[in-house]
Amino acid sequence: MPSLLRTLPEQFNRHVSHGAWPAHCDGDPVFDDPRLAGVCAAWSAARGAAAMPWRGDVCPRRFGDLMHDVAIVDYVEPPFGLRRYRFAMAGSALAAQIGEVAGRYLDEMVPEPMVGIWLLALDMALRAGKPLRFTGRLPLPAMAMPRAEVLLAPLSDLDGEAQSVLGAISFLPEDK
Repeated sequence: MPSLLRTLPEQFNRHVSHGAWPAHCDGDPVFDDPRLAGVCAAWSAARGAAAMPWRGDVCPRRFGDLMHDVAIVDYVEPPFGLRRYRFAMAGSALAAQIGEVAGRYLDEMVPEPMVGIWLLALDMALRAGKPLRFTGRLPLPAMAMPRAEVLLAPLSDLDGEAQSVLGAISFLPEDK
């Protein structure tokens, strides 16, 4: 039986191959951008022996200058079982690229059908239990589908349950 970690990226890649977001997910990520590799290493160090770091572990003491490059997105389950994600924070370098997003809900910023792909990617990050790497064109409200490399990694609540996602983006130059 294939492992969940192998099948989640495969399911994502099959899903997006039929849609409007040209993207790819790697289940065993190796990051091209050294900043994303640094965020991934800081995530691993913060987790210690736990399955994933606690949301409160993402702090300047542990992440240093990398805090400028990251966002924390919280899973929110409002009434009637609708899932939503809210940006809890975005570092200054990230906010300079995508705009101020702290306190905003993803579904209020990203239009359909792109929001559905973002929801799928964030859900996958919570379920995978480890960092994932996404590459491709990025549906963002403030930008016209830039090429990017993205890190999404789960963060736990105080009970050890995956409840938030650590994210970082590296925008790539356009091909000529």
